[in-house]
Amino acid sequence: MGIFSAERVRERRECDPVAGAASGLTEQTAYSADRGRIASIGGTAATRTRNKVRERTLASVVSRPLALCGAKQLSHVTPAAIWCRGYGSQALPTNLSTRRSEGITSMASLEGEHFRNPSRRSFIAGTLATALGGLAGCAAPVGSRRSYFSDLVGTGSVLEPDAFWTDVMFQGVRDQKLGPPLAARVYAFGHLAGFLAVNGIEGGCYASPYPEIATAPAGASSRAAYAAAVSVAAAEALQTPLVFDRIRYLKQLPEPGESIEKGVRWGEAVGKVVQRRRTIDGGHPEKANVYLDPNYTPRRTVDSWSLTLPHFESGVGPRFPSYERGALPNLGNMQPFSFDSKYEFPTPPFPDVKSQEFAEEFVEVHTSGAWNSTVRTEDETQIAFFWEDGPRGATVPAWWLLLGLHLMNERGHYSLLERSRLLALLSVAMCDGGIAAWHTKYDLDILRPETAIRYSASAFCNPDPRVKVDRHWRSLIVTPPFPAYVSGHSTFGGAGAEMLKLWFDSDRAEFTLSPLDLVNWPTRLVGVTRSFTSFTQAAEENGWSRIYGGVHWPSDHLHGDAKGRAIARHVFQNYLPMA
Repeated sequence: MGIFSAERVRERRECDPVAGAASGLTEQTAYSADRGRIASIGGTAATRTRNKVRERTLASVVSRPLALCGAKQLSHVTPAAIWCRGYGSQALPTNLSTRRSEGITSMASLEGEHFRNPSRRSFIAGTLATALGGLAGCAAPVGSRRSYFSDLVGTGSVLEPDAFWTDVMFQGVRDQKLGPPLAARVYAFGHLAGFLAVNGIEGGCYASPYPEIATAPAGASSRAAYAAAVSVAAAEALQTPLVFDRIRYLKQLPEPGESIEKGVRWGEAVGKVVQRRRTIDGGHPEKANVYLDPNYTPRRTVDSWSLTLPHFESGVGPRFPSYERGALPNLGNMQPFSFDSKYEFPTPPFPDVKSQEFAEEFVEVHTSGAWNSTVRTEDETQIAFFWEDGPRGATVPAWWLLLGLHLMNERGHYSLLERSRLLALLSVAMCDGGIAAWHTKYDLDILRPETAIRYSASAFCNPDPRVKVDRHWRSLIVTPPFPAYVSGHSTFGGAGAEMLKLWFDSDRAEFTLSPLDLVNWPTRLVGVTRSFTSFTQAAEENGWSRIYGGVHWPSDHLHGDAKGRAIARHVFQNYLPMA
């Protein structure tokens, strides 16, 4: 069953880059028109449903060559179905839909079976397909050692280090219950260190942001170096030693002992450089209370954020304890990886609460984000639960890393150096996007829909009679304990989707996702899959899930997505360039 009705497919057709070219609108033009489109959301449920999804028109994707170091140069990566090509007779897990040019094929379960003499590429591709397609069976309670890449991890077969260590970091983030911005920081530490270690062994094909990293000793193992670098750098971000994971991985390598030893020494040296450079980035004192900072002056206006006490609640699902202050108030002051000032990517002001534009956003969330909404469709409800990805799993940045890993392995022409570079670029873009988003959140300090609808609406003096207090209103999902504007989910999604679009030279890709984790909504998400035909479509659904869940305003998504995409373009063009 498709995830969009025919009407909703028509609404989203402008996300297609081909349609964007035909329309003659540029991305900038479309973005500037977004706020006007939101203001057109109508009063009837039918009109609201037809108009509420952003009709963003993207400029046509211009084909450009990808300069690959250590790999064949490609003139263009043709948009293609991402599942299963190249697997041969290898079985794939359940819940994995395979799209080919001739149609959709369901693949058999891999459970309980073993590969028979698989090639390394098909083994890794199958492993990553398991990660993306069978995650419903891989989700586990907090504290479990269950792998996101299925039970294939640690079975004695050699995994490429980028896949193995991505899985280790996912598990560490899950087990420590880190929120998305701190999770992105972990991924950036690890993936950047891993890339720099391999880059040094490959002769420094790409420029390093840290000039003290020289060239590796001759004969060093790239895989051992990657493992050592990630285990040192990610351990710093997680504040947890990863020595046993490193031992477990190195034991599987078939390379000569001397090569492994050289790789480990080199990787440790690189990991320590990243560790030393980033230890003072401001990422650790996140528990400081921004409202007690002597240099901070609260706005104290009617649209200022405040905790919704006695606790944040939703109509269904888990309850969380009371919060005395906002979460991660100083994260926006952390030093980004790829730029100097958080103000380099400015955000437009939030709509005036007296304006008609805000009134339409208020009505949108009040009607479609309530736990007992009568206008939100069943599909939109599923979207809200599917993308929640709170701090008891790998979190929302993990989606884009898994997708990047799978696509590179499915297309089969990327070296370890190139794979590790994409993971580093993705992680840095999402980490820096999170920093910029949290800086905006606490700088502009905009209240959540829950506060506005249940308590503050009467103080807005908005002339629209629909902007009024509703004491009985509750959001569908739990309201996070920090300001609304801009949406972190949308910033991560925009950064991830834009980076993948730039890397693969196309926005078009067909893929099907299963839930990353089943901790918060185990009964609602078992067996659920979501299918997409482009990176932008997935990012849009990710962002709108927060409006359907009742925890964000439409402007939070629109401008968070734009911020994430701008940062991804900056990272792609300027970070880790050819030397």
